[in-house]
Amino acid sequence: MDLIAQRSRIFKRLVKSDFMRSFDLKNVNIQKLFSNTNCKNLIYSKGNYLLVHNSILNDKFKQTILKKDCYSLVFILYKNINYIKKDEKYTARLDSTCKRNIKRIVSKYIHKYEVNDDIIIIGRKYIDVKDSNDKNMNCMSMFCTYNVRKFNFKNDTLSDDKYPDDTNSTLSDDTNSTLSDDTNSTLSDATLSNGKNITKSVMRRKFLNNLENFINDDNFKIRSILDYSIFFDTEYTNDIYDDFKSFPISKDSSILFMIGVTCKTNYKNYTVKKLCQNDEKEILQQFLNFIISKQKNQKSIYLFHWSNADKYILDKTLSRYPDIQENYKNVIDSIKYIDLLKIVKQTLTGLPSYSLKYVCKYLFNKEYETDCKNGFDAMCYIIQSNNKLDRTKKQTLSDLEVTKDIIAYNKMDTVLLYDIFNYFFKN
Repeated sequence: MDLIAQRSRIFKRLVKSDFMRSFDLKNVNIQKLFSNTNCKNLIYSKGNYLLVHNSILNDKFKQTILKKDCYSLVFILYKNINYIKKDEKYTARLDSTCKRNIKRIVSKYIHKYEVNDDIIIIGRKYIDVKDSNDKNMNCMSMFCTYNVRKFNFKNDTLSDDKYPDDTNSTLSDDTNSTLSDDTNSTLSDATLSNGKNITKSVMRRKFLNNLENFINDDNFKIRSILDYSIFFDTEYTNDIYDDFKSFPISKDSSILFMIGVTCKTNYKNYTVKKLCQNDEKEILQQFLNFIISKQKNQKSIYLFHWSNADKYILDKTLSRYPDIQENYKNVIDSIKYIDLLKIVKQTLTGLPSYSLKYVCKYLFNKEYETDCKNGFDAMCYIIQSNNKLDRTKKQTLSDLEVTKDIIAYNKMDTVLLYDIFNYFFKN
């Protein structure tokens, strides 16, 4: 999280500097801002928000809808902002954590000062919720708002001391997995949270039935599925890291940097040497060649994964390389993705969590022994390591101990996928 907090602070500083340079503004304290009669050249900055006179915002974003003798809160969020467009108005879609933290700040100003109901949201990029391909990469180019009258302020007794402003207070991407301490389950019979016992035989029948329904293929032979199945897990850096060299334009720095596969009891790993698309393309081809080697003469090869994330990452990465899609068309078309999470949810209903870690701890009492505990850790560790490599230019990522730990974490993910399948398949 330190990496993202650092990027967030830099982003906020750059946005603030852009405002101040463009309009020759002076940063002042809150009392001076609202007591000064000539306040149009003043700005108040704290944490991850600004208080700006509406005349500045109307000028900057070429708007006329903001009250001329009023102020607006401008929130600077180091994240991608989803929006809805209606009647030429762009309304931000904020998650619950983000709204809660914004509300804490807004409540300190909305009743005391002449502050506009529509707050301004500045993010790294803007994405239309109706068309995810419609992206605006310029963080300073879109007038994206959120109306705070949607909040209920009646019972608010918030203070600066209770809710201190923090640069990261509206970073709400929940990327850390939570693992319950409830390890009382046994391998004999599964006892769910509702107290219902399910025998192994019942679970096995439910699992196989759910699996067949999921695959929905008349030619599918359940007994031979393990011969043509691969359990895979990807590690991916999303575009949350930005070096800001092209500010205010946001770059897509996402890279698929690791693919791990378990086939029966054998594990293989494909890792980039550095975070670059050349290396990404290479491990993608290696992975597809591995699939070809396992497919033999079968029409389909089954790729088991946990949740839709890995399939989405693989599809997104493939879309970057039309030549790979053409050269490997047959094998890509033969892939049948099987979301093991969906099947387990249908088989074991009533669990308090369906994270891979929780399910494995529940079924096998197994825990991860790596320093890397989740995909977010893996992403941050590998970005920080890659930044060091860029300075030394002597090593590859595979040479580093942190990468070896991520590989061990990735192996645990794929092996546990296989173990979960085996648990239901053979019991």
